[in-house]
Amino acid sequence: MNLKPHLSRIAAATLGLSLTLGGTPTAALAEVVPMPEEQKQAVDGNYWAELNYHLQPSFNEGKEGIVIPTYLNNFFETSKADWAKENIYEIANMTFIFPNAGIREENNAEYEGYEDFWLGGFVDTYTKKPGDEGYRPHKENPNEQYNYWKGGLQWMPYGLDEYKDLIKDVANDYNVYGDITERNMSSTAIAQHKVGDTINLDMNVDFDIYRKAMNTMLISIINSEFPAQELMKRNMPETGLAVQDGELVFVLDLPEGLEATGATTYKLSQLDNFTLAATTEKDGKRLVVKARMNQPANDYQMLKELYRKINAINWKDISLHIDGLKVTDKAPFDTNLTATAYMYGASDTIMSSDNDAIINKDDSVAENDAHQFSRLPYVFAAKQNTEGRDEAAPADEPNLMTYSFRISAPKKHSVTFIQDGKELSKVNVEDSKTIATGADEGQAMPADPTKDGYSFEGWNTVADGSGTSFTADTPVTEDITVYAVFAKKESPKPNPEPNKPDTKPSKPASKTHSKKTTKRVVKTRKSALPQTGDAGVLGGTAMMALAGGSALLASKKLKK
Repeated sequence: MNLKPHLSRIAAATLGLSLTLGGTPTAALAEVVPMPEEQKQAVDGNYWAELNYHLQPSFNEGKEGIVIPTYLNNFFETSKADWAKENIYEIANMTFIFPNAGIREENNAEYEGYEDFWLGGFVDTYTKKPGDEGYRPHKENPNEQYNYWKGGLQWMPYGLDEYKDLIKDVANDYNVYGDITERNMSSTAIAQHKVGDTINLDMNVDFDIYRKAMNTMLISIINSEFPAQELMKRNMPETGLAVQDGELVFVLDLPEGLEATGATTYKLSQLDNFTLAATTEKDGKRLVVKARMNQPANDYQMLKELYRKINAINWKDISLHIDGLKVTDKAPFDTNLTATAYMYGASDTIMSSDNDAIINKDDSVAENDAHQFSRLPYVFAAKQNTEGRDEAAPADEPNLMTYSFRISAPKKHSVTFIQDGKELSKVNVEDSKTIATGADEGQAMPADPTKDGYSFEGWNTVADGSGTSFTADTPVTEDITVYAVFAKKESPKPNPEPNKPDTKPSKPASKTHSKKTTKRVVKTRKSALPQTGDAGVLGGTAMMALAGGSALLASKKLKK
């Protein structure tokens, strides 16, 4: 049975985000055009993703497009797998086939005529054991060297388990689910914060359906009965090559009062081979983080290495960690504030039984029925998981991923200023702030009070000044009363008494002094008199007058 046409249709709609490998980007000629009515109706119920109809040359020679999240346009324009044009035209109908992966509102789309070739149904058929209802064995290869269908069962490389690692149920939920939560807090509760806090958010996506789809697709390809002979001869799981490219996009709409700053950091967990690029849009209110897979030098890798990586990753907990969002004073108080998250992903994968096709970037091998060649693109738009829906989420939009929080109005305390038993003023201050930094608008420290005969010493928590001093820079953590403390001014001291003249008479001159000598002495004393304005003028003049009088008296006695 030749499953090649059916597999190409299934493959075009099935695979999810993978590790990236690829070549040099081709020239981008893609454009966004009005969405055809059929596609528009198919996605009419989608409110959890921003979608557009993207037209690209690879898709049916540019005649058809795909409905994808707008933020994935650039990925498909620069995909490292874009050189492969074959087996790609069915991508135009991907939103109508098999797993919708969050593009359509419904879980599964009907694909009339191919029910038997749904991915899960096909694998389930050939993994059933003899005696199981619906058991249909593979035809074993008569050449024992190439008989990988022993017992008529599927060829299962890499130790894959059909129950743990494959999609077997056609009714499987193919949607991708995500959640946004504040780190180490309940995802459903409304978080409480205050201005100045930093918020760390985790955007989580459970993408394990991708791992199972990739495993199931490989099993479907290598177990197709034609060209199984070539696949078995080359042992494609061990010798085959693969090309891949992939991207994740995380979008976060921030409410007023929550901002990303230069100190905000981003880290992707589980996937360590991606480069992150964060930008803001809408005046800083939208944060966009793109994670594009790094490319190897060869643009391809061993298929088995690709699958080793795929099955070693915990796809249930792919997370973008955003650290250091800041709560600003623009946030309204005591109301629910909601951040809305969007998570998108895309992959583009090529695998073939002919390695030369991949090495030479030549997809003409697809025309040869002896070889298998598939290009397998895929997109997803995550929905909010049920268990993580927060209390404030809109009830009529259950698939929208949201995180809600509230900013409590800051607690305030009063500072009452008392002077001499009377209230001078009262100032309201935010908790733990100072009057200088947290007083109500229009309020401030009162001017230093005055009091006759006293000097103001400052404010104190005790009226006599024995408590704690208070200033405009003192943190306020409770209602307090402070008192004006004064110190009595000292009375001015009187000036000291002025010098009094010396009224004690001088000793009479010696009787042996001649008149001539007396006159010389008097002259000498006159030249020593203080000048006008010198200190001690009054006392010095009086002394000279007395001395002169004594000398004159002595002179008269000599005449006698």
